[in-house]
Amino acid sequence: MIHPVDQTAFEDQPVRSLQMVAIQKRTRTLGRLYGTLCLLASLWWVVLIMWSGGAAFSASCVEALACAVVLGSQFITQGFSNWQARTGRAGKLSEYLSDGRLLWPR
Repeated sequence: MIHPVDQTAFEDQPVRSLQMVAIQKRTRTLGRLYGTLCLLASLWWVVLIMWSGGAAFSASCVEALACAVVLGSQFITQGFSNWQARTGRAGKLSEYLSDGRLLWPR
């Protein structure tokens, strides 16, 4: 027996073009890559601080922190683009950042 499908779950999901699906795929992949690299760069920064005896302003520590910040900003940018492609509307960055569950690209 075939049961009727509840259509309320699909009302909030806009119909997306093939281009938007491709954008969502690309931004999801890049967002996950940048997020993972940001975590690894942050761990590398912590290891450098411990290795240098707490000299957080040494050249190598500052360089590793700068890399982590750049990768983190790219992670946020790609996640925001992914969220816009997923929802099908142009939202504000503050709206995207207000819910922590939205950060990791899907």
